[in-house]
Amino acid sequence: MDLFTSAAWLTLSLTLLIWGANKFIDSASSIAGKLGISDFIIGLSVIALGTSFPEIFVGISSIVNNNEELALGAIVGSNISNVALIFGVSCIGYTAAINPSSNKNFVALAMKCHYCYLCP
Repeated sequence: MDLFTSAAWLTLSLTLLIWGANKFIDSASSIAGKLGISDFIIGLSVIALGTSFPEIFVGISSIVNNNEELALGAIVGSNISNVALIFGVSCIGYTAAINPSSNKNFVALAMKCHYCYLCP
């Protein structure tokens, strides 16, 4: 395929993806209104599904293709990144008083970790 054909397919795919996402959100909001569910709950559900579906499809595809290690790596990596991102975002704007004794403990811990890493 030449560059022009690839660019045309990419443009068409992105256009259809954006259109489909808008229709999906509008439909979910309409269903929520008819059922009496708040838009906030529907938004959280859509985000949860949208972030989980790629891992599900990677897991299914890797198992079908007899590559279980990829499925395990996707699951573990997804969980680690989700926990790290949620913890990091929740800590934004949080200020805590630093106790000087805890600072000394942190320095001692960091030195021990470096020693264990460099001298196994």
